[in-house]
Amino acid sequence: MENKQPIRQKVKLFLSLVLAGLLCSLSSCKKTESASFDGKVGVLFPSEIYSARWEDERVSLTKALEEKGFQVYSYPIKSTGEVVSYLEEFEKEGLNALIIASVNTLSAKIATALEALHAKKTYIVCYDRLQQNTDAVDLFISASSYRAGEILADALFVQQLPKSSTVEIIGGDALDKNAKEIYDGIWSKISLKIHSGEWKVPSGKTSFELTALDAWSKDVAAKRFIDILDTYYKKGELPDAIITASDVIAQGIVSVLDEMNIAVEKYPLITGQDNTTESRELVKAGKQTMTINKNPEKYIEATVAAIENVVENNAVESSTLVNNGAKQVPVIQIEVTPVYKPDIQ
Repeated sequence: MENKQPIRQKVKLFLSLVLAGLLCSLSSCKKTESASFDGKVGVLFPSEIYSARWEDERVSLTKALEEKGFQVYSYPIKSTGEVVSYLEEFEKEGLNALIIASVNTLSAKIATALEALHAKKTYIVCYDRLQQNTDAVDLFISASSYRAGEILADALFVQQLPKSSTVEIIGGDALDKNAKEIYDGIWSKISLKIHSGEWKVPSGKTSFELTALDAWSKDVAAKRFIDILDTYYKKGELPDAIITASDVIAQGIVSVLDEMNIAVEKYPLITGQDNTTESRELVKAGKQTMTINKNPEKYIEATVAAIENVVENNAVESSTLVNNGAKQVPVIQIEVTPVYKPDIQ
């Protein structure tokens, strides 16, 4: 009898391990297997020549997806042609999902390439930039660009810009729907001040068409600002406030002022958005008045969660719908917050 007890204990241990394995496979271990699903996900974001924000978020999103076990094809993009080439390669590769922040949201070529990919059952997420005039978009993850525009304009009220002040608007890319929505948000806040003559716009550039740029570009913004100063202001004069649609545009304005050796205390009020590292330093230095935090961590968290739900055949919950010219696209909306100097450690 003394020799049979160890055998019984071994049998019990063996059965316990088998049972534990079965339970694991039916519950938590099954979840782990799903989380490490070897799905293929493409990520196409504008390169850092557009804004450092894009490269930072592309790298962070890629890492987050890889940590979930996805096979990620992640590339920075500089042109419409590059986007189309990658989309054609993705079509051959066969992706479960694509996350794209387009460099040209109005491009018919990009729309056509997305439709070919979508026809292969690839789930397509537009990240912060909604591709227009195509039904090949399943989800849009973005902050409200209109609300961002309102916050940019609010800076003039927060800083109590006095009567008879001069204001200029330097907007975003004319081909980007976000730029138009940002402009609409700005104009909704300041139009009464402009129409009443309380604030003046010496350049007369108040419509979206006149304030928009050819690209989200620091150099293009700098050139626009120089043209405005040379044409509409006397030598040595500056606007009292410059509402810009993004940090990269604000940085272009600051580069011109630095070149002119303008003392920081004489800088105009300058707005921006994206909360980039460079602009946070400019805000701390008193050269840029404010920026807007678009909470990239929340963007990435929402994007990864959406892709996981798609892979697991779960519903992707959205908060609203937006029309891209071809369909009503579900939207996951991210909150944005203003950032002033006291907000920066």
